[in-house]
Amino acid sequence: MKLTGHLRIGALCVLAAACQTARTDDGKSAPTGKVNIRNEIIGHTFRYTINGNTGTVSYRQSSLTARSRGLSARGKLRISGDMICTRFHQIRAGVETCFTVTRTGYGYKTSHGGTLRPI
Repeated sequence: MKLTGHLRIGALCVLAAACQTARTDDGKSAPTGKVNIRNEIIGHTFRYTINGNTGTVSYRQSSLTARSRGLSARGKLRISGDMICTRFHQIRAGVETCFTVTRTGYGYKTSHGGTLRPI
C-alpha cells in the first residue's frame, strides 16, 4: 500500500516518539510516552481501572493503598528501574507484581492492562 500526503505524515508521527502528543481536558497538548515514576506517580492518587474493576490507588515512597467497593488494601511498593513493583499481603497471596507505566493523553496505562487517571 502506498501512503501519500497526510497519511504518510500521520504514519510517521505514529512511529516517531517526538510526535506523540495528546490533548488534556483543557485542550492543551500533553506529552505521551515514558514516565518519571518518582515525579509523576509517587505521592499521587489515581482512579484506576483494571480487568473491569475500578477504584482509587495512592502511591507513596514505599507503600500504596488501593480502595474498591468499600474495601481497602495496603501494600508495599518498590521501584525497580522503570517498573513499579507492588505486593499486597491479602491479594495474590503476597506475590509481588511489577509493571511499567506509560503516559497517555488522559492519564497513564500500565503494562498489566490497567489505566490510571489523576484525581
